[in-house]
Amino acid sequence: MFCPPPCKSAFQRAAFLGLLEPGRTRLSVHLPEFAPGLGRDARAALRVVNALGAEVIHELTGPGMGDIVIQSHGWVRPSGGSLACGESATTARFVLALLAGLGGDARLEAEPQLARREVGDSVVHTLESLGCDFDWMGEPGCFPMRIASVGGDDPLDLRIDTSHTSQAASGLLMVLARRGGRLVIDGPPGYAPLTAAWLRRFGVALEMDVCSRHAEFFVTRNLRESDRAVFVPGDPSAASFFLAWSASCGVSAEVRGLGDLRDGPEAFHPDIGFLGDLEAIGVSCQHDESALRIDPARGSVPSSTSAASPIDLSDRPDCVAPLVALLSTLPGRHALRSAKLRHKESDRLTVLARGLRLLGFAAVDTGDTLVFEGRVPQAQPETIEGTLETAGDHRMAMAFATLASIHRLRVRLDDEDCVDKSFPGFHRELRRWEAARRTLS
Repeated sequence: MFCPPPCKSAFQRAAFLGLLEPGRTRLSVHLPEFAPGLGRDARAALRVVNALGAEVIHELTGPGMGDIVIQSHGWVRPSGGSLACGESATTARFVLALLAGLGGDARLEAEPQLARREVGDSVVHTLESLGCDFDWMGEPGCFPMRIASVGGDDPLDLRIDTSHTSQAASGLLMVLARRGGRLVIDGPPGYAPLTAAWLRRFGVALEMDVCSRHAEFFVTRNLRESDRAVFVPGDPSAASFFLAWSASCGVSAEVRGLGDLRDGPEAFHPDIGFLGDLEAIGVSCQHDESALRIDPARGSVPSSTSAASPIDLSDRPDCVAPLVALLSTLPGRHALRSAKLRHKESDRLTVLARGLRLLGFAAVDTGDTLVFEGRVPQAQPETIEGTLETAGDHRMAMAFATLASIHRLRVRLDDEDCVDKSFPGFHRELRRWEAARRTLS
């Protein structure tokens, strides 16, 4: 049985919506009982919410330590001062949108990894249309920065291109939760439908029309003052690495804490699409409100595969890393595409291709596509000379650790601790799964 860390995407949305609730309201956020502690990104969201005037009354310090309570006083426009966003691009982009739409003046501080990431021209253009001014404190178009806006209360009619990122669109949806209006998205909707589902959980009424490259959202009833309690499920993005490991190693698994993948807000998380990837190679996935159970059914998994065209993962780029681990066990050519992977915590296409080659796979990245050859995992352990470069990217560290474990390769990572961004205890959990495999064999 495995319980992944709290879903950082859901947690960040819950925390900011708790901040935005009108008047003096109280939000209790309950996390999965046996989940690891919060990652650095989730803690960055709490830190910023607290700095913006909400009181974080009880912060979870470890598994089973209780709820997180956020006491809101409504949006209070910041006037100067700094907001420490750490490495969390989601937190920074939410704050950008909120300051632009609701008003305020603040400096958004960033640690080096976030400072390398571009805000995106489309995001800047849309926020400038709301009347906000940017003062770039480092590289133009990147964090850190100062942003100032007068905001407003009237309904909005906005349009944004999400080819670079969908997180600013999620922030704008939160603005509409206070001001009302319409948001049109050109490009992959990404996490915007998940945000809309969380808005509904907070009592916002909205209509949405979503397809693969376009979406429209129309808020018909805004946030209302109400004390409430919400459950943040486990993170399907983090769980995907262990699902890939289980399927590749032929070990059945049970994952708890993911919530209701059929009817809950978690059903809108893009990365539950990884279950479809598993089923496409013959892995049985059964889930109800208590658990997800997978049976590798290795007899039905194809012994080889050759992709005629790249699998497009533009709407769920975080699935690329675990999908590489999964497909690495299937001999044949595999091609995965996502235009967003060059602009994440690292250039993930380059980092993945380089790491795969060090592990002995044929791999190349070109344009927005990664191409590599899979192979049957070997039976005997092997030590790989050299060090895998993670570029400080948590998902690259998890991908390489998972790949090495599946293929019984001993290799060093240059930065194991970067996984703490989203999944404290990842390596400890992976060792537990490896011990279970040895017991079964």
